[in-house]
Amino acid sequence: MPETIAPEATISATKEQVSCELGGEAVILQTGDGIYYGLNSVGNFVWQRLQKAPHSFGELVQAVTDEFDVDRATCAEDLSRLFRDMASAKLLQIA
Repeated sequence: MPETIAPEATISATKEQVSCELGGEAVILQTGDGIYYGLNSVGNFVWQRLQKAPHSFGELVQAVTDEFDVDRATCAEDLSRLFRDMASAKLLQIA
């Protein structure tokens, strides 16, 4: 089980990417390595928020649980895993 990110941690998109929405999902190009990444509709929901401004992890978990049928613990675990993977790919930063 992945370690959950602290609720007050700030999540922000890096400048090393470009993205677009396609059929309710997101396609992201990491410009440093030229690799494409895809996000489903839930990932796209979060990604669109991060394109506008950084958000705390807690705010993003709350937004997802308000919008989708998922319990808070599952949401936090899934978003932690996603954000850590995206940070490793240099698509976002966790501070």
